[in-house]
Amino acid sequence: MKRERLISSGLILLMVVCLTGGVLAAEKGVFKGIERFSGDTDGKRMFMEGANLEYFQGETYIRFAEAEIIEEEDGARIVTFRGKVALVHEDLKVSGESFRYHTEEKSGVFTGGVVLEREEVRNAQGEVEKDGIKLVCSSLYLQTKDKVFTATGDPFIEHKDFQGSGEEISYVDATETLTIKGGFHLRKEKEEIKGETISFDLKQKLFTAQRGGEPIEVIFEIEEKEEKPAGVENGGTPGEENKVDGGTPVSSGAEDEPGDVLEDPSGEETGGGEVRSTNEGEETGGVPEPAGVMAPPVKDG
Repeated sequence: MKRERLISSGLILLMVVCLTGGVLAAEKGVFKGIERFSGDTDGKRMFMEGANLEYFQGETYIRFAEAEIIEEEDGARIVTFRGKVALVHEDLKVSGESFRYHTEEKSGVFTGGVVLEREEVRNAQGEVEKDGIKLVCSSLYLQTKDKVFTATGDPFIEHKDFQGSGEEISYVDATETLTIKGGFHLRKEKEEIKGETISFDLKQKLFTAQRGGEPIEVIFEIEEKEEKPAGVENGGTPGEENKVDGGTPVSSGAEDEPGDVLEDPSGEETGGGEVRSTNEGEETGGVPEPAGVMAPPVKDG
């Protein structure tokens, strides 16, 4: 296993040699922005500080305030990043107070106010392939190569369809499997589920819950419908129940209409404009003679 170290203008280059399929493949680990650098002469232990320290390795980018590099007996290098550490790897963003990272295994442990966020992933057609998630905890094991993580220390996760907590939350990106263990508490829009273990297939949008010492508990939120005042229908208001389409109130009794048969005071029925009986018993039309007009006297012989 071969390594080179270059220190120049605040930059350190580490040659990380990995065994892949029986072939040695070298990958660069680059530190930038170093302001103060110290260590022992054999390179087994080194320290660095700086206002804008950065580390690059493949698709992984880390920003930090100080770091300690230790070479173990097997030659592996362990880097402990400290001071508001922020890691970006493809669609993952992780932050915490410190991150102990194994450069060859591409894995490590975040501690202290850890926040992990996975961005929503869309394909070329704009369709969502992976939903976004957010996780908070006090300790997080992260393997950047396969995007696998395990959260402990009061972990809490948010997904667009649910929120969940438990003793441990783990995720495997290859299968998009999310598991909450150790007495989970899941909250959805109108329900809660409590049990021992719950697993999600985020790709197929399915879940399976298992009980522990106690049966699984499911709590539904039931909305009470508001009761309407008596006589109010279809969103109307009191007093409008006898209106037609919000118009004039409909009378409950029958009303006379023009042309209906009228009853004469003499007891006979007569229609408006029809022939009717006069007081003299003569028939006359419905139109009365003008008042005060007298007929001419009839002359004898």
